[in-house]
Amino acid sequence: MKAFEKLVLAYLKDITGSLLDPFQFAYRANRSVDDAVIMHYILQHLDRTGNYARILFVDFSSAFNTIMPDLLSDKPPSVSGLPAS
Repeated sequence: MKAFEKLVLAYLKDITGSLLDPFQFAYRANRSVDDAVIMHYILQHLDRTGNYARILFVDFSSAFNTIMPDLLSDKPPSVSGLPAS
């Protein structure tokens, strides 16, 4: 039954994806309340005359997947000023 549900879900997402408002953040993958609040703040700010917005988005979600463990083990731990043993 799970396989059938996944097929139906994929089919429905394909059909309804183009019908959804691009500013809808609820019940959508990779969208959050933070995104909605930031978008609201930016649009509200830009509505005022003479204002502009600078935006920087940095995705750290996979940052630690790229660290090489052998290089990390060579470094002495110096957390909070504690001496390395």
